Amino acid sequence: MARVPTLVVTAAPKLSPISPVRDLPSVPEQTNFIIGFDYGPLLTPTQKLDGAGVQVVVLSGTDDDFTDRIIGDSSIERSIATGYDAAMICIDFANPVGGVTYRIYCFAETEDGQTLPLWANLSCVPVVITGSQVVTDDTGNTLTDQGSEITSP
Repeated sequence: MARVPTLVVTAAPKLSPISPVRDLPSVPEQTNFIIGFDYGPLLTPTQKLDGAGVQVVVLSGTDDDFTDRIIGDSSIERSIATGYDAAMICIDFANPVGGVTYRIYCFAETEDGQTLPLWANLSCVPVVITGSQVVTDDTGNTLTDQGSEITSP
């Protein structure tokens, strides 16, 4: 089953080998989502990606476990921009820290031996809970604010 990314970095066609930096929308801390690096505009309909290397670094803020943000292996999916098969790399990004800006690098390998770099900046905003709040989680359980933490009753 195809994975659908939450955030997408799309390559511009026919750029120099080093693509410009792209800023993704800010995300709330401690969330999990899929980031897609869409190489479709750089490929021909018959070119396919064969694999990728992915790295994350911290540009600002503090995250001692930044290498743990990318979980599992990347997958190769159909391009959203062009519809080409095997033209987008998807990664799972987990539990970013509030106040941190990350740079995520993706180096895709094509079947014909090319390495195509893309990267993006991702800022994570802290989630602030003020006062007493009641929140319902995705399973319908009611969670209540207990000071600085939300705990299950």
